[in-house]
Amino acid sequence: MRVEAATSRALPFLHNLRESVVEGGVSIEATFPRLIANYLLDEPGHNDAELRAFTAANAATDPRDKDAMECQVEFYIGLKKLLNKRPDLATPHFKTAAAKNQTQLVEYWLSGSLIRSQAQAGHGK
Repeated sequence: MRVEAATSRALPFLHNLRESVVEGGVSIEATFPRLIANYLLDEPGHNDAELRAFTAANAATDPRDKDAMECQVEFYIGLKKLLNKRPDLATPHFKTAAAKNQTQLVEYWLSGSLIRSQAQAGHGK
């Protein structure tokens, strides 16, 4: 099953991130990647709402495009649901990410691929 293959590829990445944990959180300088990493690692206080709020809270000072940030946020929310073996909850987030049409982002392309894999597996709701 393609979804399981994608999940099995993501797990070593998350394991490597966990090795760089300092005092319960990923120790990197960039705020958004650190937020994503801690969210995917289920660190306390890191949830869907915090990811969505980051885009709004930083809109005035962050040079990144709002649609690009939203594409990334929705992808990572979907990825976490997929990693937690909830493909039924993941697909809507991948569809939202793909709808942002941010073709410059890997998250856009991965969302499209995962949507197709989910549909083939019968989870494409």
